Amino acid sequence: MSLAAFARRLATAEARGCAVDLRVARAYDGLDRAARVAREVATLVQRDRLTVTPRRRAVLVVDDESDVRDATVTQLAARLPDVAVRGVESAIAAQCELTTTPYAVVVLDYHLGAGETGIAYTRRLARGPRPVIVTGHTAGDALDTLRAVAKGLDVEVFTRPLDAREWDAFAAYVAAQVDDATG
Repeated sequence: MSLAAFARRLATAEARGCAVDLRVARAYDGLDRAARVAREVATLVQRDRLTVTPRRRAVLVVDDESDVRDATVTQLAARLPDVAVRGVESAIAAQCELTTTPYAVVVLDYHLGAGETGIAYTRRLARGPRPVIVTGHTAGDALDTLRAVAKGLDVEVFTRPLDAREWDAFAAYVAAQVDDATG
């Protein structure tokens, strides 16, 4: 693929709403070609033919229950209009999404399906986006145990269902995490 074709592909991806991450260029075909691709993209940006903005003000919602995931995405998008919010159904889908788009925050269900938990997934995030766990566990001992485990991971735990006041508090917490992560 030529450099111009690669730059056009980046422009097409950006036009569809995908964040363009120039780290992709490094994996394109070696460092020399990556430098040429970066120059080509920079030229297109200067000519106003491509806008490259890392989507750091973004939140990824991971929940295996589509109705809960859709409600969470909708509520966060309504309360945080300057933050991009996207939902995926599994830890695997989240990992694919995180390799292509830099998110500031990941909101994880405790039970992600296929035996995966939000806590286990949080351990694999390392220095990536800030995790927030949302769970339906509201019983005293189970919730206390979950919060104790989460404290060692520097993750906040919220319980659901959330009423209007709790949605506001949850959205405010997520917004603060996005602001903190994006400087």
